[in-house]
Amino acid sequence: MELDKMWNEARRSGWAMGQLPYARRMDLIPYYAGQLGWEAVGTRAGEGPVSVLRPRDQAEARAETMSAVYGLDAQPLHVDGSHMIRPPEVIILVSEEPNGTPTRIWKPEPQGLDWDAARHGVFTVGAGKSAFLAPALEPDGWRYDPVIMKPADERARQVADHLNSEPNLKATEVPWDEENSVLVVANRLVMHGRAAVSESDRGRKLVRMAFNIRSAK
Repeated sequence: MELDKMWNEARRSGWAMGQLPYARRMDLIPYYAGQLGWEAVGTRAGEGPVSVLRPRDQAEARAETMSAVYGLDAQPLHVDGSHMIRPPEVIILVSEEPNGTPTRIWKPEPQGLDWDAARHGVFTVGAGKSAFLAPALEPDGWRYDPVIMKPADERARQVADHLNSEPNLKATEVPWDEENSVLVVANRLVMHGRAAVSESDRGRKLVRMAFNIRSAK
């Protein structure tokens, strides 16, 4: 696995799929990322930069997560870490075993989207004392998660309506049909989400790692 080449491809197309160079050695990914100067970041409170993703029904899921709202149904496409002041630039997903639930990915296109509204429409991100205001499209890229971002003006409502419907028509399904598969996602360039999980695939397990390319200023 040549992480630098995979990232170059992801920067162009939004994502790149590869395989671990050694079976079940996903611990090498943070090493390779460190060699590139990337900074590992956590995306969930109380967790480090590496987390395990398993299908959960609504009753089992943590509050304010995709699974708490959508359970085993298809997740809306989103940017991981949208609740953070600085969402991570790179998301890496790893599956040691094949599974039958693809990851859906969509790269927003100019057609049909009001880009001025995306840049200037205001969303409330999160709730309570930690809530803040932000647009969906920032200088560093996209920030969107319909679970934790609520439109605060008409422009944001228009953007949310578009982002909640358009991806479902044009998203690419990336399969997990090989062992030791690695998916590198340009997290601020595209939106992604898990497809619906069948009962036979409830054992699906992905490991997620998050990184920033540039150090925080």
